[in-house]
Amino acid sequence: MSTLRAGVASRDITPPVGVDLTGYGGRPTGCTSIHDPLYARALALTDGDATVVLVSMDVLGISFELRDRLRERAMASGLPPAALVLNASHTHAGPATQRLRGLGEPDDAYVELFASLTTDAIEAALHDVEPARMDMTRVPALIGHNRRQHRPDGRTVLGHNRVGAVVPHADVLRVHRTDGSRLATWFAHACHPTTLGGDNLAVSAEFPGVAVRDTEQLHGGTALFAQGCCGDINPTQRGTFEAVEENGRTLAAAVAAATAAGKSEATDVTLASHIHVADASLRPAPPQDELDARIAQFQADAVEGVRAGVDRGRQRMLDAAVEWATEVRAVAYSGREAPRTLPFEVQAVRIGDAALVTMPGEVFADIGARIEAASPFRQTTALGYTNGCHGYVPTAAAYAEGGYEVDDAIRYYGSLMFAPASESEILTAAAQALGAVSGETA
Repeated sequence: MSTLRAGVASRDITPPVGVDLTGYGGRPTGCTSIHDPLYARALALTDGDATVVLVSMDVLGISFELRDRLRERAMASGLPPAALVLNASHTHAGPATQRLRGLGEPDDAYVELFASLTTDAIEAALHDVEPARMDMTRVPALIGHNRRQHRPDGRTVLGHNRVGAVVPHADVLRVHRTDGSRLATWFAHACHPTTLGGDNLAVSAEFPGVAVRDTEQLHGGTALFAQGCCGDINPTQRGTFEAVEENGRTLAAAVAAATAAGKSEATDVTLASHIHVADASLRPAPPQDELDARIAQFQADAVEGVRAGVDRGRQRMLDAAVEWATEVRAVAYSGREAPRTLPFEVQAVRIGDAALVTMPGEVFADIGARIEAASPFRQTTALGYTNGCHGYVPTAAAYAEGGYEVDDAIRYYGSLMFAPASESEILTAAAQALGAVSGETA
C-alpha cells in the first residue's frame, strides 16, 4: 500500500508600491499602497512513486513564458511539467505578471522576483515532505452569480443572470500530520475576485486572501486557494474592502464545514498526472475591409486621447485597441494562412480517488461542470487560470449570445478568439487526460 508524504511552503510575493496592477483598464497610476500581502504557496504530495505539487499564486494570471520558466526550474528538482499545477487566484488587485494589452505593464524586476520566490516555495515544499494523511470532500458554497445578463434588446452585458450557471460548492483537500494536526488545507471555488473595482489602486489578494487567512486561523497549517472555472461568475457583494471581507469569510465558513463532512483518512493515496494538448479551433478574422475600418477608428480615438490629455490608463486602452486590430490584420492578411487552431493544454492530476482538471483560460462554469460530471473519479475539480491563460473559454452556446467574453476580451489577450467548436475539443481532451491518470481508456 502506498504511503503519503506531504510538504507545504509559502513565500511573500507582495510587489513594491508603484508597479502596475492588472485586471482592469484605465487605472491612472501604478499601485499606491499595500492593503494586504500576496503569497505564492505550494503543497507537495508524494506516494513514493509519483509526486505532484499544487501551487497557488495571488496574481491575475501568468504568461506562458513565465509558466515555462517555473517548469524548467521545477524540473531541476525532478518534477515533470505535468506534475506541477500553477494556479492563479485571478485577483484583480494584483501586479501584472503577464502582459494584457492596456491592462498594466509587467515590471521585469518584479516578475523575476516573483518567479524566484515561487520556485523557492516549490522547492521548500518538496524538501520538507513528511508522513501525512488526507481526505477530499465537497461542501456547499456560493458567493457569486452568473454575470452574463441577457437584455430584452438582445444584447448580453455584464450584469446579473439569475438562472445562469454557477459553481455552488467548494472542494476541500485536507492534509494532516500523523499527530493529527493540520498541515495544509487546499480548497477551490469559482468566482472572479472582482469585489473591488478598477478605481482600487491598493494591492490585495481579494476575497481568496481573506478565506485563506481565516482558514489558517481556524484550523492551523497553511491554506491554499485554487480558482475554478469562473469565466462567467462575479461576486454578488462588491465595491468595498468590507465586501471583500464578507466574501472571504463566507467562503472560509464553507471550507470549515469540510471538517465535519470530510472522511478521516483516504485509503487510496495514488498520485498521477498527465497533460493532453487539444487543438482548439479559432474563429476567423473579420473581413479585411471591416478590420481596416476598425483600425482607422481606433487610431483616430488614440490620437484624440493624446489631444485631449487623457490619463495614462485611458491612453493605454486606446493604444491597445490599435495594437490588437493591427496584429489581427497582420496574422490574417499577410499572405500566409491564418492559424485555425491553438494548442490548449488540459492537465489531469489524480489525488487518490479524486482528480483535478486544469485549463489555461477563463473557462465558463458550465464547461467545468461537464468535465466533472463525465469524470470516472469520485470527485473531480475543474480549475481555470492554470499554467498560463489564453483568455476566455465560453461554451458553444454563448457565441450566439455575444457579449464581452465572446466579442471584446480577446483584444487584451491575443489575436483570434476561440471558436464554438473549441468546447467539444476541450471536453474531449479532458476525458483523455482523466483516462490517462485513472488507467482507463478515454
